[in-house]
Amino acid sequence: MTAGLNIIEVTGREIFDGTGNLTIEAEVILENGAHGRAAAPSDGITDVNGASDFINYCLSEAILFEDATDQNYIDKLLEEEIGKQDMVDAGAIEVDLKVKKRAALAVSMAAARAAGAGLHLPLYRYLGGSSVCRLPVPMIHMISGGGKEENAADMAEFMVVPVGANSLKEGLYMGAEIYHTLKRILAISGYADTVDEKGGFRPPVLNSEQVLQSLIEAIQVSGYKPGKDVMLAIDAGAGALYETDNGVYSFPKESRMRGVTIERDSRDMISYCLRLIDGFFVCYLEDVLWENDWEGYGQMNKVLGNRCVLAGDDLFHSDAERIAEGGRKQAVNGAVIHMSQAGTVTKTIEAVDQAKRQGLKTILSFCSGETEDMFLSDIAAALSVDYIKIGAPNRGEYTAKYNELLRIEEIFGKNRSVSTKI
Repeated sequence: MTAGLNIIEVTGREIFDGTGNLTIEAEVILENGAHGRAAAPSDGITDVNGASDFINYCLSEAILFEDATDQNYIDKLLEEEIGKQDMVDAGAIEVDLKVKKRAALAVSMAAARAAGAGLHLPLYRYLGGSSVCRLPVPMIHMISGGGKEENAADMAEFMVVPVGANSLKEGLYMGAEIYHTLKRILAISGYADTVDEKGGFRPPVLNSEQVLQSLIEAIQVSGYKPGKDVMLAIDAGAGALYETDNGVYSFPKESRMRGVTIERDSRDMISYCLRLIDGFFVCYLEDVLWENDWEGYGQMNKVLGNRCVLAGDDLFHSDAERIAEGGRKQAVNGAVIHMSQAGTVTKTIEAVDQAKRQGLKTILSFCSGETEDMFLSDIAAALSVDYIKIGAPNRGEYTAKYNELLRIEEIFGKNRSVSTKI
């Protein structure tokens, strides 16, 4: 153990996320004066009552005087504390399990950041070692669908992927340019240019094809070639479309606007996705079936797996064991990992490592309720993941992460981080 790296203070507090809801931040201080601060995304939690007390009274006691550089052990202690049923502060507050998990994630991240600072290393270098030299391909959010808005597309997210860029910086610049071009195109078409939590536009549309066509137009008007310079990516969010009673995927907004009922079964979804790939330069599909349809995913992977990245998010829940199962079943060829689902820094690393062992493409993704914390960028660089999903290039909680990637790229040189090989 290097001298001065023991944890001597842990503090928790509630702060605001990018949507104005409260989330959890932790701060860890070491003997040598190094400190780390980190905020966990709220990710659907709107009441964090007791979070700071849980950190200050429980998680703090669990890891005080431990070596901050032993991340595995620190995270093991945090997980054990989550499992205890004790009330916080001698029975004064009972803390929700989800809040406990989010608090533990904040402390886990803060401990890692403090350890890196204590060793005078950038966070990405501390987590990834001296061999880190590759940055992920950004999938840049453009248009949002899903949700309850009647006029939005049924599928959840539509993104651009700057596959022709020679560096991360060039790729991000391309994405931002396309984003602003899209804004002008939507305005000319009479659509409002307001954005949602992810920073994406929500124009009233007929179907996913119309969304994709608008992105193709924005790419072309920006001076780039679809399919060569920039390709498209879709997060279908099919779990929200699936009807368990009859086993079909219902497209209510498309149905309402077409005037006929649009329902697709698993086989129809394969054909539908194939049509999107062929017609709109789609290189990435995520959550195109509901999370328990292992057989359907396997069939889809056989048909589409050599044409695009077919990624599972809800299929895996960022769990290393489920990722291993998906690899064995050859259900998909990509795995999406969220830190808030994995739970700790260690669990996130394990999930990414498992995906790589299974030969899957790795995608590190943001969550709802993000803050300006940039940990996601550092760990993406540290683990050399293939892709990163951050959000649109227009909200502070997302641009902070994009900017951190730019700084990291500048530090270790402009190694090619974007590849035309999908």
